[in-house]
Amino acid sequence: MAGQKNSGPLTKRAAGTIPAYSLVKQDANGDVVVCTATATDEAIGVTGEAAVVSGDLVVVYPLNSQGTILMRAGAALSINVAVFQAANGEIDDLPASGATTHRRVGVTMEASGAADDVIEVMPEKAGFTVVAPT
Repeated sequence: MAGQKNSGPLTKRAAGTIPAYSLVKQDANGDVVVCTATATDEAIGVTGEAAVVSGDLVVVYPLNSQGTILMRAGAALSINVAVFQAANGEIDDLPASGATTHRRVGVTMEASGAADDVIEVMPEKAGFTVVAPT
């Protein structure tokens, strides 16, 4: 049955192991999995503070949420930089070179010192792509 959710987080079923604060997408059944393809995955949101395994219910904060969301960095990041989907449900800045396509998901509100740091991000729906300079 169709439904509508106007605000707040979603509750979805995990279709695999998902670390906390990971970008996720829906699978063909509407369950969520970690985003792994930086150019083609259509992220719907970020999981909450609890890591989950397949079959568990998981909190998902939509990328079109009001306010900020905590996300997991894939590398050290500066404050106030655009961030993009990276491998393993993480975020990263745009590479300096390479002819790859990336999906922008927000702007950092604080810096991260290293990979796996959890930082505050102002989200934006991953609706457009950027081609890195070559």
